[in-house]
Amino acid sequence: MRAIQINLRLRAAQNDAAATMSGSNVFMLDIDGAQFSTLTPYASPGLHFDTGGQRALGAAFAQAVRNALPPPQLQPPAKSGGVWNLSFTGVTGTVQRLERANALTGPWTLLTNLILNSLGGYNFEDQNPPGSAVFYRVSRP
Repeated sequence: MRAIQINLRLRAAQNDAAATMSGSNVFMLDIDGAQFSTLTPYASPGLHFDTGGQRALGAAFAQAVRNALPPPQLQPPAKSGGVWNLSFTGVTGTVQRLERANALTGPWTLLTNLILNSLGGYNFEDQNPPGSAVFYRVSRP
């Protein structure tokens, strides 16, 4: 019983730290769910995570890091002839999704998925923009 109380107090302190330090990229990952457990029949009770749990843990950490990254920044588009030149910046090596629509409400069409270069930038030329009123957005998928 005492171990449960200590565990609950520890979890409460972890939650508090994650909540009060959220601006410092501190996150709480709840790893008590079934996707992290040792459900395989050959897993011993002393094994903290089985193979599936390790993969789920890695995915949870990756998602937390991804959520902490600053969003990509699209620079004002520049038109050259009939081509729109789009430049944007973000975190080097991250995958970005570039979309276009005729209205802010969509529907949005995927133009490309790309990886930001070593300087954290990317340039894209929209060779076939649909008329003069077009909207672009960039985001992480």
